Amino acid sequence: MSAIAALLSLLSLARQNLRHRRTRVRLTIGGIAIGVLAVVVLQGFATGLVEGYAALGSNADLIVYQKGAVDLAFSALDAGMEETLASMEGVESVAPMVYTFIGSERMPYLTLYGYRPRSFPLARFRVVEGDALPAEAEGEADVPLLVGKGAAEALGAQVGGVLVLQGRTYRVVGLYETGRPFEDMGVVTTLEEAQQQTGKPGEVSAFYLKVASGNDAEALARTIERRLSGVVAATSRTFTRRQMSLDMLQEVADGIALIALLIGGVGMMNTMMMSVLERTREIGVLRALGWRRRQVVALVLSESLFLGWLSGLAGVGLGIAALLLMRRAPALRPFMPAHFTPAPLVEGLELALVLGLLGGLIPALRAATLLPIQAIRAVGGTVHVPCRVPLPTLRQMLRRPFRTALTVVGIGIAVAAILALTAMGEGVADAFGGLGRDRGAELMVMQRGASVDLSQLDAAVVGVIDGVPGVAEAEGFLTGYAQLPERNLPFFLALGYPPDGPTIRSLRLVEGRRLSADGEVMLGEGAASALGLKVGDRFRFFGSDYEVCGIFRDSTSFLNGAALFTLEEAQRLYRQPERVSFVNIWLDDPKRAEAVIGAVEAALPEVLVSRTDALMETVNDFRFTNALMWGLSLLALIIGGLGMTNTMMMSLFERTREIGVLRALGWRKRRVAAMLVREGLTLSLLGGLLGLGLAFLAAWVEQESILGTWMSLHFTMTGYVQAACLTVGLGIAGSLYPAWRAASLLPAEALRYE
Repeated sequence: MSAIAALLSLLSLARQNLRHRRTRVRLTIGGIAIGVLAVVVLQGFATGLVEGYAALGSNADLIVYQKGAVDLAFSALDAGMEETLASMEGVESVAPMVYTFIGSERMPYLTLYGYRPRSFPLARFRVVEGDALPAEAEGEADVPLLVGKGAAEALGAQVGGVLVLQGRTYRVVGLYETGRPFEDMGVVTTLEEAQQQTGKPGEVSAFYLKVASGNDAEALARTIERRLSGVVAATSRTFTRRQMSLDMLQEVADGIALIALLIGGVGMMNTMMMSVLERTREIGVLRALGWRRRQVVALVLSESLFLGWLSGLAGVGLGIAALLLMRRAPALRPFMPAHFTPAPLVEGLELALVLGLLGGLIPALRAATLLPIQAIRAVGGTVHVPCRVPLPTLRQMLRRPFRTALTVVGIGIAVAAILALTAMGEGVADAFGGLGRDRGAELMVMQRGASVDLSQLDAAVVGVIDGVPGVAEAEGFLTGYAQLPERNLPFFLALGYPPDGPTIRSLRLVEGRRLSADGEVMLGEGAASALGLKVGDRFRFFGSDYEVCGIFRDSTSFLNGAALFTLEEAQRLYRQPERVSFVNIWLDDPKRAEAVIGAVEAALPEVLVSRTDALMETVNDFRFTNALMWGLSLLALIIGGLGMTNTMMMSLFERTREIGVLRALGWRKRRVAAMLVREGLTLSLLGGLLGLGLAFLAAWVEQESILGTWMSLHFTMTGYVQAACLTVGLGIAGSLYPAWRAASLLPAEALRYE
């Protein structure tokens, strides 16, 4: 009982100490709470994606899909495989399905499912209005469509109405619900129509299997993989765990959340260190009265943990509110979890408490090491700065070196995060645009309304484009992705080009020769390094072996980390005969680009033509990515801004009497305010320089990692200017309230301040 009483007494004392600095405590709680908010939101995204993938096979015993496919949307299996699967012992029922993403004006990503009417997987799509998919469509112009309730709200769809999706017209026959946002933000149509929409007649994404009673599903899965080459058979329980792309997304989410928490953690340490420094004499008195070192450590840590607990509660509440708000955005709703699970909420609270512990550990140890006589004589940790230091602002900052260092580090991490996130978005767009721009092509063509990953065009469009006045040359190419688990590569890019085309001719060989036959492959230098292959080695891809004929070096990160096949071989590998993903266009006169764009889009309404140097502004995927990166950057900016305000408020509190003296000596309000704003700007600029260095370090680490084989951070002058403006804005915004507070102090009140 005495231990519990001592603990309660310690917590009560900690709470009283924190109440003396309410403004500082609120700012600290705000900074950490936003970090916890980031954890809850990002983990919510990850949970939503996992739920979505789990739902894909929720009412099937086995899912059979293409081996090596990076996602079910990229899987392609021969529809004729259904008969083989149905004839296997232990298989009760087989249901083929098509799964892909299509675009619309209101929703950049819309999931499309294709099933046979009345097949068993449709049981989870509960029709709540209208009718189920009819067994037979009434005609080509009357294609039936089921629309999820969420998608119907976003698209304005009603039963009996018409929807135009990616150039095809559908009749809405019913609305459905599954209880999972990932599925309820999608549409369902017939298997044949989905095959037409994806440009893969006679192919499916996967087969759903019902296992007959008394049979072992896992044993049947092994039998299927043994008898059918190039497929994976997974139980509904193991399907989600096999998706390496989910692991990669989880790592990205964890990394971003870690950045947010680092900034919040620096703010926590800053607050606790200042609490120790300003109470140094108090701690000295306690030590002189007999307090042991462990009691001092316990006092400081109890304050820090109490702050962490309050911050965690606030962050979890903000996170739940943010997820509820995001559910209202059609573009984000598919990635939201169906229900709030305790896991991310508990994780957010745990991280806040860990931050409280770590943030208070160094200050607690410092307080415990002080001798009573030293602490009583201390002046709160202020360091004497020689007058030869040139700038008064710099001298003032150096009086508190530890606090200044922590503030600069916090701002530096925020600026580095902003630079890195914007550079990541620019890097993806730049790398993709480089597939044409770095070859000298002025224009790039893709399927209108489609995601860049799923763009598909009839190869015949290349000839049509080649005949447009002003076009010097047109080249179609095919893109695709694969997982290479044996190489620990969750995302590997492989493209198909005409071997005698301008792209293959433009590549700079490091060794070997250029691509010339279907049984060969060229590897970018980054891909060769990641795969551990050299010229003459064999590269196994989607069940086929290819000879590495050459290794090349390219300025485009996508190509430098990719494998190149002949166009015909890539079409065979990805089961897309007579298809291309994109078309590069070289012009007779680059000044006539707009005229050529108009002529090509008039001749081919199903295509979208963009300048290769302006893809970010044109393609929905890149606009969405750019908006997401800026949203995360704003999060880092808010946390950094709260840390800056916290620091400036501490500076104001400890210099209240000094400001009173200055006001009594005739300093005007605006001069006092300008002094604090200058300090804030200096801190933010130092943090900006540190952030720039950290961003360059992140770019170097990324280039040395496997990520650098296919993507690079692209720092642009625009990005530097934006970061500089944000840094200056951070300094002004963070010091504005403290400056106003300082200027409003009356001299007499300031001189009496304790």
